[in-house]
Amino acid sequence: MARIYANENFPLPVVLELRRLGHDVLTIQETGRAGQAESDESVLAFAKRERRILLTLNRRHFVRLHNEQSDHSGIIVCSYDGDFVGQAARVHELIDNNSEETGIGKMETMNGNPALDTMIDYWKSKPDSHIDVTGFSDDPHADLLVREDLFAFLMACCIDRGGKSTLIWRIPYKLKQAWGHLDPRIIRHMEPKELAANPVIAHAPGQISKFQIAKTIISLAGLVESEYEGCPERLLEGSATDIMDNLQDIFGVGPNIARMVVILRVLYFGLRPVGTDRLLPKMDVHVKRVMHRIGVVPDDSERSMRRALSGYSNEEIAAIDQVCWEIGQSLCTPTLPKCDMCPLTSPCAKAGVSG
Repeated sequence: MARIYANENFPLPVVLELRRLGHDVLTIQETGRAGQAESDESVLAFAKRERRILLTLNRRHFVRLHNEQSDHSGIIVCSYDGDFVGQAARVHELIDNNSEETGIGKMETMNGNPALDTMIDYWKSKPDSHIDVTGFSDDPHADLLVREDLFAFLMACCIDRGGKSTLIWRIPYKLKQAWGHLDPRIIRHMEPKELAANPVIAHAPGQISKFQIAKTIISLAGLVESEYEGCPERLLEGSATDIMDNLQDIFGVGPNIARMVVILRVLYFGLRPVGTDRLLPKMDVHVKRVMHRIGVVPDDSERSMRRALSGYSNEEIAAIDQVCWEIGQSLCTPTLPKCDMCPLTSPCAKAGVSG
């Protein structure tokens, strides 16, 4: 059986199952090196000295290290998987299938996809992947409000259903200016017709009716007050499935808007749903087109999308969603895509693209 070194944060249940399967697994905690901000280079050097295969969740950095120095005893890069026993079995099978090889300089990425990994790396390298440089609205006062006030943020998300987003995200700030508050205790008792006639709503951009916008805002306020005791943070508690269900109790909010809320909160505000439920990207035309063209999915069904992303964390899926949306809007257009300008051109299968 194999000698393995499990990196920090690698799930202990997987380690225990690998030991049960007969492998000699040493964890970084057992060496006394955990919690010391040890560099990835040092982690790999220790595994090399001990002649152990490194087992890690850190795909990005260890793929880079492998490309720079392949004289190690092997690296197995995994994605988080709540099926700990199943993941251990796959690692065991991988090692068993390579038992006749020395393992020196080998690297295996389990559940990874080069195109998706490139998306994640691209997202992390972007300066606007951080909240301090991301603008939700082109009005700095409106932008500040939706960053600092979760109720305002949820309002903007829930009514962002067509039209120019940067203008729609001004609406909570404009309403607060007009009313002097954004108090769900007051808003919940408003009449939809009266709110729809408010100049802020009456002149709102977008493809949905002003009456629907008003009903969505009132529904959100009513839900926050009646179900969550005035605390909008409670809508975002629980697993990814729980949060999606909570948000879809709001009038007019379907799966895609709910996913947008969760994705934005995961990417920019540190939301970490509990449990092992996985997000899906927003199933809009841009995301589906990009995911198909790069060869990740054979069709645009949710089943195919879920299968392709099964090995990725919610944080990684959120990043993939944003990259697909941005590239789909600007570069990977339905006709005449700008492949020469796309950061995904190297791993892209260019499915359905001629020329």
